[in-house]
Amino acid sequence: MRPAVSNGDRAWLGLAAYVVAYDWLAWRRGWDTLSQSFARSLTDWRKPLILAAWAYLTAHLTRVLPERYDPLRRWG
Repeated sequence: MRPAVSNGDRAWLGLAAYVVAYDWLAWRRGWDTLSQSFARSLTDWRKPLILAAWAYLTAHLTRVLPERYDPLRRWG
């Protein structure tokens, strides 16, 4: 028996499809891809903010943070 696919699973698949579609379009039109934009943000004043946001998101998704310190888990 296959496990049920949740709305969250569908949302992650949709997000992945969007990233692939946008990067393909950006590549075809000569725009910055999402990876290029992220890498560039690490070379200017935004670097500490971007790294803090990335670290928090990674800690949230991997549940490294205790729930009391993770606002996204407390809201959900």
